[in-house]
Amino acid sequence: SIDTASVLQGWCKESGQSAKCCYCSGIRCSDDKSVERIDISPGTSVTGLKGALPAARAFAGLPRPNIVVISGQPGITGTNPDWSSLRTMRDLCIGGSGLNGTVPASLGNVTRLRVLELGLDKLRGTIPGELQALTSLE
Repeated sequence: SIDTASVLQGWCKESGQSAKCCYCSGIRCSDDKSVERIDISPGTSVTGLKGALPAARAFAGLPRPNIVVISGQPGITGTNPDWSSLRTMRDLCIGGSGLNGTVPASLGNVTRLRVLELGLDKLRGTIPGELQALTSLE
């Protein structure tokens, strides 16, 4: 579990229940209460997370998260998950955690991705050729 200190207690990920999340720290919603941004960083007062980052599909029950920011959480460990289930994601910014492994080739399937920031982690290897398909990257 990533939240051994109950920092995210009360967050909801079941389909149709995202309106409850709109009032949680680090969450920004659209007018129709769909989660648009998940920001797990010290700038949103979400600090102290520890444990393995769950599979990205854990976020998939939230309607269209367009922006995912996970930074400044050195207690987060494990490998960088497969983010391809979040096909509407535009921005993925991950850094300053204990993530390791490689950059997932499946990111090439997130065709709307325009910002990809992966830094200050323990990632290794080469950038997958599949990312060349991301023609909207800035």
